[in-house]
Order: sequence, then structure tokens, then C-alpha cells
Amino acid sequence: MNKLALTDKEQYPDESILAQILQQFFPLYQEVVQQLQEKGIEIAWQYYNDGKAWLGKLIWKKKNLGWLHVYHSAFKITVYFTEKYRTGVMDLDIPQDIKDTFQKATPSGKLIPLTLPIEQEQDVTYLLLLTDYKKKCR
Repeated sequence: MNKLALTDKEQYPDESILAQILQQFFPLYQEVVQQLQEKGIEIAWQYYNDGKAWLGKLIWKKKNLGWLHVYHSAFKITVYFTEKYRTGVMDLDIPQDIKDTFQKATPSGKLIPLTLPIEQEQDVTYLLLLTDYKKKCR
């Protein structure tokens, strides 16, 4: 799952493209989009030259809550937190292995990434907990 899939700058990642790439995970992607929309979060797709791929930015009001990365037959969402909010993330009702990965994550500047592969329905619940918490962070 290392190579990003949406690398054609001229091909906007619409529903048909995403369905082709995500295959059996496309219904789960649709569930994520629906659940996020119900919470007022939109996914804004943009092509980024530094990574040579399309990424989906999770936007709530004007706040960036995270990034959606698409791979062949897979996708994940990364939410960034500052050190100030690390304890709050550790207190969330998410699996210990996610917390352990977050604890060991290498900061990118002042931001600590928490990457959540979305592989099953339960992962959507964890994502919603993370985005709800991120909304409260300044």
C-alpha cells in the first residue's frame, strides 16, 4: 500500500475513478464520505506537485482536519496533532495499537501524524472520534 494511486494530474478523482481504484473498499469509502458530511466535513480534492498525487483534504468550516490518501484497493486518512494534544488522543476510545503507532510517530515539524488505514466499518468509528477531537483542537 506504499504507492499512491491518483497520480494523473489531468484526471480528477471522481466517483467512477475512485470506484475503479478502491474496488472492494469503495463502499467503505462512500460510507466515510457520508459520515463525514453528516458532521459537516467535506473532502476537497487537490493535486499536489510535491507528492505528485491527488489528496483529499478533510475540511470542517475552514479548518483542515486531515488528509485522505488513496492507494490501489486501499485508502487511509492521516490526522495531524501537536504535542499539546497528544494526551487527548491517548485518552480517546480507539484501539491501543493505533495509540502505540501514534506514540512512536516521527513528528513532521511540530505536527505528529496519526495515520488510520480504513479497512473495515469499525475504522470509520475511530475516524469520527479523531475528527471530533481534532475539531476541538486549536
